[in-house]
Amino acid sequence: MSRFVPDAGDFRPGRWLEADEEKRKTMERAVMWYGQGKHICLGQHIARVEMMKILAMPMMRFQVSDTDPEATLSVRPYSAIGYPDRPYFITVKEKQIAASGA
Repeated sequence: MSRFVPDAGDFRPGRWLEADEEKRKTMERAVMWYGQGKHICLGQHIARVEMMKILAMPMMRFQVSDTDPEATLSVRPYSAIGYPDRPYFITVKEKQIAASGA
């Protein structure tokens, strides 16, 4: 049994959303996404580039904007992963791409 989460062997990504701030900090300190030292993942840089491509592809097809133009997004500063400290709503619209004709 893990000292950080009792069901560490179970695939349950929702635990990150259910955790309070203190528990999330503890879990983030315990995670080694790509390993360390001589056991580090050789493909970590390729994996990160692929993840960025996957995240960027929809952004090329869609326009994302604030639902409320007056709203501001602030995140908790303790993590590399941003968790909004209150609800933040966005609007997603498909971009209109002009057809090029000859």
